[in-house]
Amino acid sequence: MRTSSRFPELGFSGLASTCASGLAVLLAACATSSQTTPIPATAVSCTAAAPARRQITLYFGRGRRDGEVSDSEWREFVGQALTPRFPKGFTVWDAAGQWQDSAGIVVQERSKIVRLITDDPAAARQAVAAIVAEYRRRFEQEAVLQTEADVCVGWT
Repeated sequence: MRTSSRFPELGFSGLASTCASGLAVLLAACATSSQTTPIPATAVSCTAAAPARRQITLYFGRGRRDGEVSDSEWREFVGQALTPRFPKGFTVWDAAGQWQDSAGIVVQERSKIVRLITDDPAAARQAVAAIVAEYRRRFEQEAVLQTEADVCVGWT
């Protein structure tokens, strides 16, 4: 396991590993559950200094039939599909992902995670749908994972 040299005093690599393991367990539970009723989200209690916003996180797998989405292809995709739709900004980071495809094969691949915060969830969802459709078409992807949560956002 690679350790983070940026935050050794915080044990960042252990925290990241724990979070990744927890997410994997939660996703596995979702995939195997026969429950189809969504779990209601809990309301967030925010302040005027940090009002409620919608956080949308997208998980883009980089594996494909003929190899992998290259760094230059990813940068081009960001410039053409993400930036025009979210010019105020978003955050991107690298990840290692695993999932089970529609044929039941467990796939491990490098991934990109994109997180954005919006005060207009309906418009953001439309933009995200176009981004996901473009990524799936351009890079022959079966799916892009999307999560959403209400968060309190403020600048400190």
